[in-house]
Amino acid sequence: MPTNSHLTLIGPRHGELFSDSAAGAIWAALLTLDVALQHEFLARLQERLAVPVLAGGTHKVRIARLVAATREADGMLLAQASADPVFDPTAPPALTEDAYEKLRKRHREFGWPPASTMRSWVQGGWNDVLSRAMVKTVDGGDAVFMVSNTDYSWEEVAAAVCGFRDYLTEQGHPDPTGFGFHDLINWAKLPHVLARAGRRPRSQSPFDNYGGFLAVKAAALAGEPAPNARAGRGRGSGSRGGSGTEAGRGAGEVGGVGGSGSGGPSPRKAVRSGHLRPASGYGYESTELKAALDEVVAYRDGRVPSATEFISARRDIIAMEQRAGLPARGFPSYNRMLGVAKPWDAVLVTFGYPPFREVEVDAQTGRVSVADAPNAIPVADLHAGLLEAFEQRGKPFGRGVYDTYVKDRGRVGPSGKRLPVSPTICARYRDIAGDRGAFKHACDLALPAGWDQPDE
Repeated sequence: MPTNSHLTLIGPRHGELFSDSAAGAIWAALLTLDVALQHEFLARLQERLAVPVLAGGTHKVRIARLVAATREADGMLLAQASADPVFDPTAPPALTEDAYEKLRKRHREFGWPPASTMRSWVQGGWNDVLSRAMVKTVDGGDAVFMVSNTDYSWEEVAAAVCGFRDYLTEQGHPDPTGFGFHDLINWAKLPHVLARAGRRPRSQSPFDNYGGFLAVKAAALAGEPAPNARAGRGRGSGSRGGSGTEAGRGAGEVGGVGGSGSGGPSPRKAVRSGHLRPASGYGYESTELKAALDEVVAYRDGRVPSATEFISARRDIIAMEQRAGLPARGFPSYNRMLGVAKPWDAVLVTFGYPPFREVEVDAQTGRVSVADAPNAIPVADLHAGLLEAFEQRGKPFGRGVYDTYVKDRGRVGPSGKRLPVSPTICARYRDIAGDRGAFKHACDLALPAGWDQPDE
């Protein structure tokens, strides 16, 4: 009897008792036994499930512990919720990872494994744990899941692509080579696939290491070697005018977008994996961020964009490529650009473009700031606020005392001027504070000497 069910359903279909047809067949056979034998069967089954080490090998023991712990926690959560007078049986509580961990820590005597350990056992996210135990999955159950080992060899990545093609062929799929990135990833996370020998990628990073999903798929299905040797994480599979994949060359021919007019390579990157951004929002390198700004400037005929104009031009470039039928590619967003420096004028200066407002560059740290930043509290007022708080509260004085003073005063000092909050003070001096810290450095400048020493 087959035992490698896909387990793609959580709960039985309407009108059926079990999610798997094999379980239904066993149930029908069990009902043909004498009632006494059915009780004996039940006793043996309970013994086996109560002692996971009876399950067999190491992996089977782990899965047995996972299923037992998950289903016990789910039942306990339901029992607690049903005790509430306003409990709605049509909307039972979901066993989120946080809910499971709270129950586990409250009942350590049960010996349930940690959620992170169970996720490693199934090589997936929390919803993969719930799916393996046939418990209803939860929204956002995989939000905290990150693949810890992305160092896959080309043979492993190519074997995964070919293996999924063979699977679609066995299933009689009309186009076994027409699958996408998420089709392959979802297949690799199925329990019967995880039980096979070898490893298969379940995230984008292993494909990025070889030029992106599209480049990997094309090379693997054609039996070709790894594209571009091994490009580092986040690097594309080719550039305009380069010798990358066909997808990479085609992506650089959209109406001259990003071209410099000199016939040389464009700073733009080729297709990564069918997404508009890397797997992580911080997966871009500094050179890629500059390349994105360069491309927008070229798209605007050499005119430096404001923040709003950058957002609009980026949206237009992406839409134009979609209309041309080109695969999607990584293109840093405005918010990601601000990860380099804030505000937008600082981003422009960092990447060698003239700002719209006057900026200042710290000689020691190289930090760029806008000289006329709106609503900025002058340094003199910042020091005056610290001095007022010190004179009113006295010693001992520190950040906690100052925060309480500001809160009690409603952020307005005796002089009638706005009092800066401590995060504003720390942000002003963080880069030059040294070992004493930003707040103490500000106090050293604003308060009398010995402000942090007890009175004799």
